[in-house]
Amino acid sequence: MTILQERYELIQVLAEGGENLVYLAKDKHTQEQVILKRTKSGIVPEAREKWKQQVKLLQQLDLSTVATVYDSFIHVSEMVSYGYVVQQYIRGENLEQEYQRKRYNNREVIEIVREVLAIVCELQELSPPILHRDIKPSNIIRNHTNQKLILLDFGLATEQQNKEFGHTIGVGTLGYQAPEQLLGQPTLATDVYSVGVLALQLLTRREPKDLLWGHHLKWESSAQFLHEDWKQWLSNVLAPTEERFPDAHTALKALLKPSFAQKNRTQRTEPTPSQSKQSPPPIASSPPTEQPIVHRQAPPIQSKDPQKDSMLNKQVRRQADIDKNNQLLVASGCSFFFLGVFAIPFIYFFWNKKKRLESDPL
Repeated sequence: MTILQERYELIQVLAEGGENLVYLAKDKHTQEQVILKRTKSGIVPEAREKWKQQVKLLQQLDLSTVATVYDSFIHVSEMVSYGYVVQQYIRGENLEQEYQRKRYNNREVIEIVREVLAIVCELQELSPPILHRDIKPSNIIRNHTNQKLILLDFGLATEQQNKEFGHTIGVGTLGYQAPEQLLGQPTLATDVYSVGVLALQLLTRREPKDLLWGHHLKWESSAQFLHEDWKQWLSNVLAPTEERFPDAHTALKALLKPSFAQKNRTQRTEPTPSQSKQSPPPIASSPPTEQPIVHRQAPPIQSKDPQKDSMLNKQVRRQADIDKNNQLLVASGCSFFFLGVFAIPFIYFFWNKKKRLESDPL
């Protein structure tokens, strides 16, 4: 049993990322479960001030839609100083787990994206605004108690006005990173881009990393079946920085239209009482149905001369036999391209029959 700070009892490892280990722990003072996030590598003395500044930023986030940071400390183990952040433990399922077990309908995707954008709006309304920079399904959890979405993992969050802290090149997760984020120049539109990628993934069930061509997200072909409203919205949130929605509020406003991505329904117009009295409703004629083509034998020719009738009818029947044989001969010739030498007996048979029918006297 490991107890840190004479207070936090480690229970088990929940996750391991590139930079952090995440533990489930028990707070011996409150008897409640908490999350301990520990840096995987040690914190050198010259980096401690920057780490403390980051933790201070997280502790200032007093929002119901983000995981609360309770405490932080540095613990030395085997001559290495590790940084620990104590966070609220939220019982629930993250969107990555939810995504793996279910398929979303249009209404569910709209609700998820609206809810995530509302959280980003809250962060951007702070003074100065906070950029998360790592919005993805595994960092969004659905609270088991009230089914509300909570944004997790603010390890990459930064104040938008700070030009040094947090402006690291290449931070974030492959596929969800906005182009300007790769250059270390995040803006208010950066998190909007990540939410757009999240929406695209839920709608198309395509992994963002599979749509990357270099550093550019090629998403259009995978979204061909989507409603035009979704296509337009995705074009605005996944566009280059200067053409993108400038902030989360603008992106959310476009999604709040009641008719967004709704199928058009034709409305029936009821006749007025005066119209119903003056004229009866028109009778809708059913569209003509296509009838199958039936090949019928020509009817026998009848005249006043029985002998002449017999001769003419024989001519008609023989001509019909010749026509039918010619069709089969042509079909046999065509089948030569598919059957090769196996079609030769059929061609030979119908060719001889053709000669015999044409030479036989009536």
